[in-house]
Amino acid sequence: MIRYLNLQYLYNLLYRIYQWLISRRFGAPADWFTILWLGLALVAWVAIIIIALKIIKLRKAESDNLDLMLQSKSDIEVPKTDPRWERVLKAQESENPADWKLAIIEADNMLDEMVRVLRPAGENLGERLKSIEPSDFLTIQDAWEAHKVRNRIAHESDYMLTKRELARVISLFKNVFEEFEVI
Repeated sequence: MIRYLNLQYLYNLLYRIYQWLISRRFGAPADWFTILWLGLALVAWVAIIIIALKIIKLRKAESDNLDLMLQSKSDIEVPKTDPRWERVLKAQESENPADWKLAIIEADNMLDEMVRVLRPAGENLGERLKSIEPSDFLTIQDAWEAHKVRNRIAHESDYMLTKRELARVISLFKNVFEEFEVI
């Protein structure tokens, strides 16, 4: 069983066969055999040149397509930040505690959508956060802390959110979103 192709060995073998045929003359003159080998070499060179020209043409077409794709991508205006994040920041500036709670809930919804992209197992955000490998999500502790505050807001009707706590939680969400370039 051949495990590799040794071109030097094959060339040497063909050369020895050629020398043997020349020395024996095998019913054919040496010139005929030389002309045959030269013809095969010429065909091989022509094939190499044709293939090289086709590769150059293909690479130029790929380069043109890439330039076109990059140009069309730059024409698309991508918003600098998510409009929902802008609403969160605007609600943070409000003096109404109900707006603050809505801001945290909105940011948690953004976190949930972001985490779904990672495709972790779980029915809800808490379960999905548990199933994420910490090495894949450097700010997972920030996400957990922020999500816990959201759960308290959603499940405890008498939960009092202070302006200071709001700022801390929003900064936790910001750390997470900046890691994944959401904002």
